[in-house]
Amino acid sequence: MKKINITLEEFLKLDYKFTVTPYKDEEFNESGFVITSPELPGIKVFGESIQEALEEFEEAKIAFYELKEELGENIVLPIKESDRPSGRITARFGVDLHEKIIDYASSNKISVNAAINQLVNFGLEKSQNNLVLNEIKVVKQLIKLQDIKLSYGNEYLDESYSFEIPRSPKKDFGLDFELTDRLFCEDLN
Repeated sequence: MKKINITLEEFLKLDYKFTVTPYKDEEFNESGFVITSPELPGIKVFGESIQEALEEFEEAKIAFYELKEELGENIVLPIKESDRPSGRITARFGVDLHEKIIDYASSNKISVNAAINQLVNFGLEKSQNNLVLNEIKVVKQLIKLQDIKLSYGNEYLDESYSFEIPRSPKKDFGLDFELTDRLFCEDLN
């Protein structure tokens, strides 16, 4: 068994963020509280009272630690507020790019700061969209069993792509899936 980065005692003293959500199921006449922690994936506990839910949370943390220890995986430490981004960035731009940003801001009647936020967001979105497009192209190459029309659009950058995955009468892989994202799907009829 590989030694992990902290002891159980140290782990239990760490201050992980968690969410307490009231729970009520009228069908089974149950109510209580559910606790989850985004920093400890997989932990979801229930208690009829908040105290009971907190006790269950502590037990789940111990089980989480023991699993990580058994797998030889280190424990992710909680995120401190001081580690979170402040939202403030100082950046230097070339003169030409700076002028383009000012022109963009002026033509859109927004501040230069808002223009930079928009342009960075558009660029990140386009980058993410390209990753999704590449994944869709792989799916297109791997699956050739249904007549599916896919389209992808980016409403901000006025771009769209579409292609068909042709039916292959020779192969039926038994795949059954549903595409529901409005940006990625046309009417599949």
